[in-house]
Amino acid sequence: GESQPPATATLYRTLVPQRVRLIRKNTLCGAKEDARWILVVRSAEDLGLAVFSGESEPDLDYAAVSQSHSFCGTFFYVRQGK
Repeated sequence: GESQPPATATLYRTLVPQRVRLIRKNTLCGAKEDARWILVVRSAEDLGLAVFSGESEPDLDYAAVSQSHSFCGTFFYVRQGK
């Protein structure tokens, strides 16, 4: 079969204020937190976003993220058939 390139991950510093609403009135980090970091993980078939609040760069170790107070949530997008 075809071999897929490895997933890539990039951390971006951003500022998306809590007052900004997505299409269905959701926010990236809830009603009281600004989104300040977005981790983008992509492969040939999908895209994942992890969003963090907090001033300092998040520790991206899996155990640290699961315990982090600055971790807001994730979004996943999968490419439809070719």
